[in-house]
Amino acid sequence: MVQYHIDNGSVIEVAIVAKTPADRARLLAVLQTLTTDDSSLRYSHDVGSGETILGGQSEAHVDEAVYKIKHTHGVEFEIGAPQAAYRERLTRAVEILHTHKKLVGAAGEFASVRILFEPAEAKSGFVFENAAESEALLEVHVSGVRQGLEAARFNGVLAGFPVIDFKATLTGGAYHDIDSNSRTFEIAARQAFRLIEKRSLELMEPIFAAELVAPDWSLGSVIGDLNARRGRVSAVENHGESSLIKALVPAGTMFGYLNNLRALTKGLGVVSLQLDHYEPVPRSINDDDPRFPPAAAMRMRA
Repeated sequence: MVQYHIDNGSVIEVAIVAKTPADRARLLAVLQTLTTDDSSLRYSHDVGSGETILGGQSEAHVDEAVYKIKHTHGVEFEIGAPQAAYRERLTRAVEILHTHKKLVGAAGEFASVRILFEPAEAKSGFVFENAAESEALLEVHVSGVRQGLEAARFNGVLAGFPVIDFKATLTGGAYHDIDSNSRTFEIAARQAFRLIEKRSLELMEPIFAAELVAPDWSLGSVIGDLNARRGRVSAVENHGESSLIKALVPAGTMFGYLNNLRALTKGLGVVSLQLDHYEPVPRSINDDDPRFPPAAAMRMRA
C-alpha cells in the first residue's frame, strides 16, 4: 500500500503522446478535467511535437491519473518512463546587461535591462524587486520585465528544469519613446535570463520523506534496499512485531519501489511518501546519468 501527500509542485513526470489527432483532443480535454479536480496534478502540451507532460506527487499518483485517462476515458496513447521533476538553483550572484533591438518593417523594437540574479533561501520561490531609478523605466516596462522572468524561469538554463529560490533585482535599463513597450521588455528579460551561464547553477533533485511500516524480520532487507537507493534512515521505532522506519530518499531512485517493498515484506509493508525538500544532485550522478542532457525535454509550467 502507498499513500501520497499533496505538494504545490510536480515531483514525478511522464511524457504522453496521443496516437491520433482525435485522441490528442480527448487527452487534453480529460487532463483539463483531471487537473481541475486535483490541483496537485499538472500538465503542459507542446503543439509542435504533440508531446504532453503529466506531473504528480508520486509514481502512484501519476499511475492513477494515467489509468483514468486510458481506461475510464478511452484515450489511446504512448507513454514514456517516469522521471523525477528536477529543479535548478543559482549558486552565485550574476548581473546581466542585455539590450533587445530589432527592426520590424518601418517600426522597431527596443528594450535594455540590467538585472542582478541572486540565490535566495530555500522554499522562497521567485522574488522580484525593482531598484532602477524612477526615470530610467516606466512602470509598464518594469511589469514586462517581471512577466518575462516569471515565464523564463520555468524553462530553466542548465537542463530545462524550473529555476527555484532566487531573487531578480532590476537595477537599470533604458527605453525608446516609440519602440519600447511592455512586450519588448518582456522579451529582453527572457533573453537576459537565458544569458545566465550554466556554471552559475546546479541541478536539484526532489527528496522524499518516507515512512515505512515493515515486519521486524524484514528490517535488514528493507533498510538495505533504502541504502541502495541513496536513502538516509533517520529513525527506526519498534511497534510490537513491526517497526516504523523514517528516511529521506531521492525521488528519482524510488521508481518501482512498492513492488520491491511487497517482495521484501511478503506484501505486509506500507510506505508513505511526501516531498520534503530539494538537494543538489551528487556530481557523480549528474555526470554519468543520461537523464541530464544539455537540451532536456520540455518541463512543467506552473
